[in-house]
Amino acid sequence: GMLDLMNEVGDADAVAWRILWVLPLPAMVGMVVTAPRAGIPAASVVVPVVVLAVLAVVGTSITSVDNRGAELVWPPTHDLPRPETASAVTLAGLVDDGGRVAGPEDVDFAVAVLTTRVRATNPRSSYLAGRHVGDEFAADERAVLSRALDSGIAEHGPDTVAAALEVLAPDALCLRAGTGDTLTEVLRGAGYREVDEDGTCRFWLPWAD
Repeated sequence: GMLDLMNEVGDADAVAWRILWVLPLPAMVGMVVTAPRAGIPAASVVVPVVVLAVLAVVGTSITSVDNRGAELVWPPTHDLPRPETASAVTLAGLVDDGGRVAGPEDVDFAVAVLTTRVRATNPRSSYLAGRHVGDEFAADERAVLSRALDSGIAEHGPDTVAAALEVLAPDALCLRAGTGDTLTEVLRGAGYREVDEDGTCRFWLPWAD
């Protein structure tokens, strides 16, 4: 709907959907406070009731599966992709504090949510654009490496991926299982070795580690 259109135009989806919940509350408070002064005493009761009734009829419950695939779980847990979350824990555990890790975007996102101890290369593609992005941020290289670790080198080619590895120099990598052998040769050529695998990721570290 409208949120999807806003996201396509300006990557506003992460913020815009919250407006639907934030704006009605102060608007209703304003109506309750100002309606009596405007000579409409019944409006202070009628308007909030009507608004709530409309939301109840046409709105989607925050606990509904139709609300972006929401699900109720116990005990409480992070809203993160699975099984990528388990891989993110392993990936972050391979490097020291302050290190950089790189993997598919879902894995990088889980790393960024779970810990501030290490830095994820590309937790969200929308973060790779904006006023904070300068040449030193290497946004293009981040996108290339993240995409390659997710689906292989067909989109960008081995030389471009190797250049991204050289610029970013991550301390640990997650290569999605099943991406083929061509990228593994690129990783070995860049000085990385495979150290573990969990069914979702093949984990790589520099030879020096």
